Amino acid sequence: MNAPSGRLHERASWKPYDLGLIMPIYNEAQSIEATVQRWHVALDGLGAQYRLYLLDDGSTDGTGAILDRLAQLSRIELVHKSNTGHGPTIFAGYLMATNHCEWVFQCDGDDELGPEFLATFWNHRHDHDLIIGCRKGRRQSLLRKLFTVGAGTLVRCLFGSGIRDVNVPYRLMSGDILQRQLPCLGKSPVVPNILLSALSCRAGLRILELPVHFHAVAGRTSSIGGSKALPFAFRAFREIIRVSLGCPLS
Repeated sequence: MNAPSGRLHERASWKPYDLGLIMPIYNEAQSIEATVQRWHVALDGLGAQYRLYLLDDGSTDGTGAILDRLAQLSRIELVHKSNTGHGPTIFAGYLMATNHCEWVFQCDGDDELGPEFLATFWNHRHDHDLIIGCRKGRRQSLLRKLFTVGAGTLVRCLFGSGIRDVNVPYRLMSGDILQRQLPCLGKSPVVPNILLSALSCRAGLRILELPVHFHAVAGRTSSIGGSKALPFAFRAFREIIRVSLGCPLS
């Protein structure tokens, strides 16, 4: 689905990399080596100057040591950081990449959405400001479904329509536009991708949604669940409302 015709992608300044890929990682010791290798091969296949940013969000299962070894591959930048959660880690990656990359892609390190769609996204970049995945084949818990529906409905009501899967961690964004959007999000938002989707709808950016196939990972549990679900949802919805009002987040 395309958003209404709006702001065109304009290159504001020269940046050394065509593409920066942001990958937040937490406790993925069983699969992260194969996942990073697959993404590295896919990025090489684009023929672009790129940087792969691996952000270790305080892993405790040996992931950090594996990433230290992978960091010896070319074009990889590894950051070990204290655990702050998925959203703040993505946000930290965006802040790093927008200074150096014309385009920014975000995916997760859990291999639920693989690199097989990357080239298609990349090939559509010249005609769009934001290319965003729409997950197919995804099975969600009841709490996750309620959060997804609630967040999407709130975004549509406050910012306008244009994106179905507002929180998908599989998106290619103009680095210059992203750089202008990030200050609106505050210091450490828990749902930066939802907020960026919302701001993009309001701005009338050229948005393209493409289907991406979801691969369930055995034994994985939702990050939105248990006793943390309601506080997380409350904070997320509060962030969406405050950004809609133009209020900076503390």
